[in-house]
Amino acid sequence: MGASAETGTLGTQTPKLEANYYTVQADESLKLVDGNALTSGSYVMELTVSDLASISHFELTAGFNKDVLTFDSISVLPEITTGFDAINSKINSELSGELIVGFVSTNKGACTALTDGTAVIFRANITIDSTDPVNMFDGDDAVITVNPNPNLTFIEADYGDVRTVNGQAVYDCYGLGAAADYDYPGTVYPMEIDLSPMVAVTVSGSVIKMTNPADPNKVSTAANVALEGVTLTINDEVVATTDSTGAYSFDIAPGNYVVTLSYKYSADRTVNLIVGDTDITATAITMVACDFKQDGKFNITDFNQYKSRLKSSVTATKNEADLNGDNKMNITDTNLMKKFIKVGNSYATSLYEGSYAVTIQ
Repeated sequence: MGASAETGTLGTQTPKLEANYYTVQADESLKLVDGNALTSGSYVMELTVSDLASISHFELTAGFNKDVLTFDSISVLPEITTGFDAINSKINSELSGELIVGFVSTNKGACTALTDGTAVIFRANITIDSTDPVNMFDGDDAVITVNPNPNLTFIEADYGDVRTVNGQAVYDCYGLGAAADYDYPGTVYPMEIDLSPMVAVTVSGSVIKMTNPADPNKVSTAANVALEGVTLTINDEVVATTDSTGAYSFDIAPGNYVVTLSYKYSADRTVNLIVGDTDITATAITMVACDFKQDGKFNITDFNQYKSRLKSSVTATKNEADLNGDNKMNITDTNLMKKFIKVGNSYATSLYEGSYAVTIQ
């Protein structure tokens, strides 16, 4: 990193400030945690900037809830040893909590370039004290509030981005607030900030036809078992819908959830979801695909609707009678339909619950 590196033209990038939070493990490694729901304890907070070629002057001004958050220590630019001088950095927890972090390039004629367009702005050891999980940045109850005034929170990319107005030097910069709202004399280009980004884990898998009511969770490898149009819902929000291959995928923060699967020819199925730190590829989940009356029961009405599908001239409708997924509609499917009919009422309890309950983790 040095002043000789290529710098960007102000306004051609959109710098982003982003904070991540970690717990220190027994082996001193860091485990990433969700800044939207920190519980009481000690953490490492790391603020980084990305999509930025160079910096000549940086300043961040923020308030924080001193009853919840304590900055035990802070290191500005911990991974950069040359090119900048720290200025104005302080933490004031006496009355209302205030955090100011600032530094300038030592290359007074231009700027200091950032390797790969990114840098760790500061790394801090913090303590959270709260009976309930706290959100560090988003919402009315956020622990940290950044001042959007471009006089107080800004990034000047190059000392050359300056004009003289009424005998005074005016610097154009990246900022959060509009220049007109704060009587800022220069041009303010947009930057982004998120001090509690969601820690997302990808959950993926598939939903297929149940082809054996005697062994409800048995995964068939037949060619036509995929169920398209199954919705997966968590906390009343649809997080995914299966495609033509029966596949689904969604991102979610670590935690424990109940997922409700809904399909047009089945009662809803609920599964437990335990999300840790790594992506999950789940075993295929089976669902009934022949509750044609859509009432959560198997009876003669479903059997009659099955037979009408066998006789249908509409390919998509006729395919719904392929209960075992072998791309054939024949006596094998009819016998399978009879097995489902024998299950009778409230099949969701007998086929989806108890020993047949599913947990994804």
